[in-house]
Amino acid sequence: AKEILFRLIKRPMLDVERVAGGALKKAWEGQRYLTTDDLDQIGVSPSKSSVPFNDRRTLVTLMQQNNEAIVAEAKSKVDAFPGIYEEGGGLYPPIRAERCLKDFHSFLQVVCYATAAGESSFSHPEGVTILRQLYTAMDVPFDPMVEGVKGLRDASKQIATENGVPITAWDEADRSFEHLLEVLKFR
Repeated sequence: AKEILFRLIKRPMLDVERVAGGALKKAWEGQRYLTTDDLDQIGVSPSKSSVPFNDRRTLVTLMQQNNEAIVAEAKSKVDAFPGIYEEGGGLYPPIRAERCLKDFHSFLQVVCYATAAGESSFSHPEGVTILRQLYTAMDVPFDPMVEGVKGLRDASKQIATENGVPITAWDEADRSFEHLLEVLKFR
């Protein structure tokens, strides 16, 4: 699994070069959410999106500011799987559960990047293949991960709705979540 992980680091699931370039690459390599400067740089980059950048920026900022609550909702979806954290469960020992939460943060970051850039089809085919190989080798519990991503999406939508984000901006994020869910379909 280590060899696969190293390959995934070299060729991530996110097609960093194609999706808004420099600002995203710095954020991805730093394993962090987008800064104000990153967003400013993305805002002047060309985009295929018909959604105004400021609307996308507002949504991404809200999602990033509320990342802990959003990831907590994803965790609550995983918690609903009986025995998931117990010996013999898919997220046992506890280090597996910690890595699962880290993956949810990474997935939320990717959706924020894609939404900001207006590029909902953000994946790189080779990176997706490597991610699937890693998840298979590590016996990652597929169904809980998918439900967790749906939790990320639901919590993000609730925040968008509560804060009056234009529906077109939410639609952009929703397309990114749907793309991520497609990436995770490897059964």
